[in-house]
Amino acid sequence: TFEQIRAEALKTASSTLARMKPEFLRDKNGVIRHAAIESPDPLTASCVLAPEFAETFRSTLGPDLLVAIPTRNQVLVFSKQDDTHLRLAETIIGNYLSSNQPVSREIFAWESGRLRSLGVLQ
Repeated sequence: TFEQIRAEALKTASSTLARMKPEFLRDKNGVIRHAAIESPDPLTASCVLAPEFAETFRSTLGPDLLVAIPTRNQVLVFSKQDDTHLRLAETIIGNYLSSNQPVSREIFAWESGRLRSLGVLQ
């Protein structure tokens, strides 16, 4: 059934997230600007579907998150409180265009356990 498939998918996403080691990138003052999750695991991008995804970053990036998923092996997580995602737009687009497994050029807002597209980076 749909509910069984959904439950199994969420479990897999949680398991994938638990294996990931986010790298926190800081500015010259030591302030965390964003997190990068990169892994050769083909399920890397699915970690954004884990129910605990937002909680993983709450203490470092705050409760309101933006997410970019340029390739299946890369997830970038930003605070919604600044414009770091815009400053990295060229890099995100470049990663998307050069990947053999591109996912999206969109920026997503993480809201109540769901991703909502805010638009495509140009």
